[in-house]
This record gives sequence, structure tokens and C-alpha cells, in this order.
Amino acid sequence: MRKLLYICVLLLAITAKAQDTKESDKPMQDDTSKALDATATQWSFQFAYQFMPDYHSDLVNGVPRRAGLDNYVQLRIVAPIPLKGLTILPRVTIRHYEDVNTGNSGFGNTEIFALMIPSFSDWGTGRAGIGPMVTLPGNKDVARDEWGYGLSGAVVNSSGPWFYGILLTQSFRAIDPSALPTGSSDTNPLGIA
Repeated sequence: MRKLLYICVLLLAITAKAQDTKESDKPMQDDTSKALDATATQWSFQFAYQFMPDYHSDLVNGVPRRAGLDNYVQLRIVAPIPLKGLTILPRVTIRHYEDVNTGNSGFGNTEIFALMIPSFSDWGTGRAGIGPMVTLPGNKDVARDEWGYGLSGAVVNSSGPWFYGILLTQSFRAIDPSALPTGSSDTNPLGIA
């Protein structure tokens, strides 16, 4: 616990020092668009809860579709590290799922990525970056119990009242597909936001 506290204090010190030396001749992004921007260079703590009631019957091959993991609680932390010539934008997303079919619940796969945003691709009202991504194992009752790796990339911009962009995450399973048991899914999730 003490080591975690030291790491947090060190990250805060690096961020504060780097912000003192950041270029100020670029147009500034306003606070409203920063709140909507997943790549904004500001600390962010987001909490979300999703509950999906069964409001219609969805048929697949004439049989009602089985409900999935539709209830979750999510915590997302963004802790930018602006350096000279580069901003590293680490983001951690932790979810706790409920499986309404079995009554099981547990932590899903935790997603960690770090966008690398060079200063030449940060024009003040928007930015572009790419970086590595890691998916940690989750509770096997509600998520994959395996590691994943991949890439993340983003391009965003704000102009007047408009904020637009795209955030892509591609995760690959850290397992040999030929070693999967029969009947196991061999999917590699692509996230588009």
C-alpha cells in the first residue's frame, strides 16, 4: 500500500512539473470539451452504472435471445503525464458485471492503455495519438480469464459547439488459437467510440 502511495505522489509531481513547462502558444481547449474528450490532458475520474431492463423480446432463429451481461458498474481513471515534446495518456477501465442468467457477478477484464501524443499532433483544440493496450484477466464467471494485448488510437477535435473524433481499441488474446478447447470462442474485441 505504501508503494502505491509513493507511485501516486510521484505521478502527481511529474504531472505538475511537466505542466509548468508545457507550451502555451497553442489554442486552448475549453473545460466543457475536455470533459467529453477521452484524450484531454486533464485528470479524470469517471463512474458509471448501467442497468438494462428486458423491454422487448429479441428472437434468434425463433428462440428468445438469452440475456447477457447487461448490468455493470464502471470506474475509469485517466492520468495524463505531459512531458516535453510528448504527452502520455494512461487510462484504466475497471468493470464489475452481473450475469442475470446465472446470478454470478465479478470483475470483468480490466483494460489499460497509454496513448502517446507527440506535441506535433496536439494542436490545442484536438489531438491524435497511438499506444499500447493490455487487457487483464477477469472473473471467469463473467469475463475472460486470460490476458490480452493490442493497440489503441485516437483522433479528436473540437470546433465551436462541436466535439468529434474516434477512439479505437483492438485487443488480441494472449493464447494460441489452436490450443483453445473445442467450442471456445476465438474473438478479438475491437472497440470503436
